[in-house]
Amino acid sequence: MEESKVDLLVIGSGAAGLTTALTGALYGLSVCVLEHDDFIGGTSARSSGTVWVPDSHLMREAGISGDRPRAEAYLGSLTDDISPDAPWRVFLREAPAMLLDLERQAGIAFRPYLNAPDYRQDKPGAAPGGRPLEPLPFDGRELGAEFERLALPLPELMLLGGLMVTRGEAATLLKADRSLSSASLGLRLVGRYLRDRLRYRRGTRLVLGNALVARLLKAALDRHVRVLTGITVERLAKQDGRIVGAQCRQGTYSLLISASRGVVLAGGGFPANPALRAAQLPRPTPEYTPATSGCDGSSIALGLAAGGVLGPSGKDNALWFPSSVMRRPDGSVAVYPHIVLDRAKPGL
Repeated sequence: MEESKVDLLVIGSGAAGLTTALTGALYGLSVCVLEHDDFIGGTSARSSGTVWVPDSHLMREAGISGDRPRAEAYLGSLTDDISPDAPWRVFLREAPAMLLDLERQAGIAFRPYLNAPDYRQDKPGAAPGGRPLEPLPFDGRELGAEFERLALPLPELMLLGGLMVTRGEAATLLKADRSLSSASLGLRLVGRYLRDRLRYRRGTRLVLGNALVARLLKAALDRHVRVLTGITVERLAKQDGRIVGAQCRQGTYSLLISASRGVVLAGGGFPANPALRAAQLPRPTPEYTPATSGCDGSSIALGLAAGGVLGPSGKDNALWFPSSVMRRPDGSVAVYPHIVLDRAKPGL
């Protein structure tokens, strides 16, 4: 059995896992990320990549000030008696600082969606925009050979089989037949995409969640974070009542990774696991999810086996949104989430 030692071990390579790994590396820790899929990014890589941070410096730069009290009212109304307020108050205090810190130290950049309303407009403190933050585009060529390990976005979020565009760009391109600037944008995007396809399986101009994961990955790799894919974590190693590492397997090889400072479970939830959906969500149990197939609750199982517990089952164990379901030409099922444009509409 091979053995390895790090300060911090992170299980899961989505936005949460890579942010954790990058933060550890920024503060001098040796870090290793484990991903059970063959590609990096999980559901984050196929998402919109939007993060929700009230009262950020980006909001203030856009002319929106005094958001903290309104955000407190909004989250307080949303959670009500469902959960204690201490966690979200910590979030409101620390999230803006986290955003600024990652921007200054590692170039993790966003811009505010000024016209993206909070989902629950019926709640006090809901904002018409500014709190959702969109990742800036990223050039996948900066990843070098690691670009091929980046998970693909949803096919339905790409044009011509591999060209990614933002929501704003998509709206602009719809006017290409009657607007010179829109047509010019289309020509620039398609021109670069065609050049990319001479060397790559898809376009290298990344946006949405793919851009967020790629930017985090590049910043982590630049700081010597190891990201291992195709790794199955069989159990968490425990010693004297604390978690000290993980027993892993890659093909026929066994690997014990010791972590002196801790293990972080960032493997996502359970949307791709029908049994957990049936156990943890209301009936009728949802049949479809746009999440990646690797989002199967395996990291939750690791935590439970190590002595963790889950809260009560119910509707709050999912992020719900309307979706379209269709059959792709290759026979696979496409689940297209109507998140940004539809989820905040009345009645949803």
